[in-house]
Amino acid sequence: MPLSFSKSSKSGGDRRKNPLPILILEDERFDRHRLTRLCSTLEEPYHIDTAATLQEFGRCIDAHSYSLILLDYTLPDGTGIDAVKLVRSSSHNMTAPTLMISGTSNQALPEQAASAGCTGYLSKDALTTNTFHLAVSEVFKNQAEMSLTKSQFDQAEMAALLVQATRRQAGKIKPGLTQILRYAIALSAPTTEAEAEVRRALEQECTRLIELTADMERADGASMLHQIANDCAELDPKSTLKQRKPPSPFGRATH
Repeated sequence: MPLSFSKSSKSGGDRRKNPLPILILEDERFDRHRLTRLCSTLEEPYHIDTAATLQEFGRCIDAHSYSLILLDYTLPDGTGIDAVKLVRSSSHNMTAPTLMISGTSNQALPEQAASAGCTGYLSKDALTTNTFHLAVSEVFKNQAEMSLTKSQFDQAEMAALLVQATRRQAGKIKPGLTQILRYAIALSAPTTEAEAEVRRALEQECTRLIELTADMERADGASMLHQIANDCAELDPKSTLKQRKPPSPFGRATH
């Protein structure tokens, strides 16, 4: 199960109201404790959640937003690249800075991690307090620069997220509608024309909604974005659908 650790603000020091939320994905107990100790040397107050598997990690990023995510590469149920992809497709953490800290000898891994969307990379062999602080600072700097230069969501990313969210919701709705339709069909034969009409209407409506969820599962992101834009234009012809930059998770409280 995921574990949590916290450090409070020092009196008269950091005025941050909320601690820095950090997530550590590391399956080795020793390395997990090592990263936790390194986080304790940061000046900011923090709150740490830890995960030992990709499955635990997925539950964490689905439930919480993090300002820093530390990733191992070799995991019992996947890789750090898989974890980065989960982060970039997460509605809570798609802009979260990620630092991969790995002991693998694969020289191509830093480039692979960056291509997947990882903000920084550090070898465990080079891991010290100083290198950790420098890597974390660089990760925040890189992610902040990305946020400043990217004035709007990438349309392809938006489309992918929209498809994921729509299919997930359709998958939740469809089984219930199918069961309702089965119940309707299994009802005793109606004894009056009015009852027959109600039953036909119920079957038709369930069938329509099931077909709608099937369309949701098949829809592509580009067409959904186009439809949303059209719907907004119909509601307010004078306005246009604008894609806004998400709030940066790297803001610091004023000292």
